[in-house]
Amino acid sequence: MLDVVGVNVGFDAAPPRDAIVLLADFQRWLRQHDDEFLLDGRFADIERARREGKLAVFFNIEGGNARGIPNHRIRARIYPDAKLFLPIA
Repeated sequence: MLDVVGVNVGFDAAPPRDAIVLLADFQRWLRQHDDEFLLDGRFADIERARREGKLAVFFNIEGGNARGIPNHRIRARIYPDAKLFLPIA
């Protein structure tokens, strides 16, 4: 059984706003279907999804060069709990 899936919502050569809009749409949809899916913010959410028979879903942005906006600012907008991520070197 599949426990977790990552969804790419953008890449570094595209405008960051595109990814943020897409991410908001995905998050809204997942919350409307929370009987089957769990929005994954940390490793413990994968374990929780497994226990509850749900699919954990996380998001990513491909690449490391988000045009004109430092990566830590994008993370803070997409993931309010930005402490879940390792700092960018």
